[in-house]
Amino acid sequence: MIKYIPVLLFFLLPFEHADRDRSVTFLVVADTHYGLDQWADNEALNKAAIDRMNAIPGTSYPPDAGGGYVDLPRGVLVAGDLTDTGEKSNWYGYWFFGHRDGFINDYALDGQGRIDYQVYEGYGNHDIHSPATGEVLSGIKERNTQRRDLTGLSVNGLHYSWDWNQVHFVNLNIYPGGPGDAEDSLTFLIQDLASHVGTSQRPVVIYHHYGLDPSGQSWWTQAERQAYYAVIEDYNVLGIFNGHNHNTSHRIWKGIDTYNVGRAKDQTFLVVNITANKMVVVERDHDDWGKVWVKKWKKKAVPLPAR
Repeated sequence: MIKYIPVLLFFLLPFEHADRDRSVTFLVVADTHYGLDQWADNEALNKAAIDRMNAIPGTSYPPDAGGGYVDLPRGVLVAGDLTDTGEKSNWYGYWFFGHRDGFINDYALDGQGRIDYQVYEGYGNHDIHSPATGEVLSGIKERNTQRRDLTGLSVNGLHYSWDWNQVHFVNLNIYPGGPGDAEDSLTFLIQDLASHVGTSQRPVVIYHHYGLDPSGQSWWTQAERQAYYAVIEDYNVLGIFNGHNHNTSHRIWKGIDTYNVGRAKDQTFLVVNITANKMVVVERDHDDWGKVWVKKWKKKAVPLPAR
């Protein structure tokens, strides 16, 4: 019964600005690092963050965001470092003197776990290098076969895309690159955008773990970033979302808005709302609003169908 409370609130609270046919609301979180605190408290901080995300529908936006209420989110994007050491217990959890939950127990695909929303996760460096045993990549591949709404899936089964209304979303996992850690995510991006966006100027949202802030850039090469920009420069990219540095920030990279989201264990996530003429990104810090960014565009670039 508890699982249905947020849905009921969505219909009972005054959502005079809510219109899921003409807007898209979603959450962004990163760096859950399951396994770091499994022994100490069964990931209590991660569970608290999830409870805060579950409670966000119906919350009044801050004035700087333009007012209104948070719609029921379509889903949550998880931008890497899902686990702390990439081991089986981090991903699946285990039984030992009580249940120790792993990532997939709390972040089940379609609201069957602790989180009430659809989950779209990508791997980060901790998932494959700390020391990791391949469990996370195998788990993501398996979950990708169960996602019901994908428009694109890479040959290796790791990178994927989907649409919410007219907005096209692309998960590139750790970062957009070639062989190695990136698992040819840039090749997938090239093919996916050509197939599903083309010259339409449909809006695109991309996310990956390594960011485009100075700290994030130190984890991948300038040549890789140049190749990335060459792929996306002619597309209508509304925003790029990243994790990794455990801080919330915004910067313009080559004319594109990029957003870092802080660490989930610090009770930080982003609430994003895209309408016909703007995108609002708001930091949620514990039970208060934090930083606010509003991106607007001209009517001729309307990304969603108008009434």
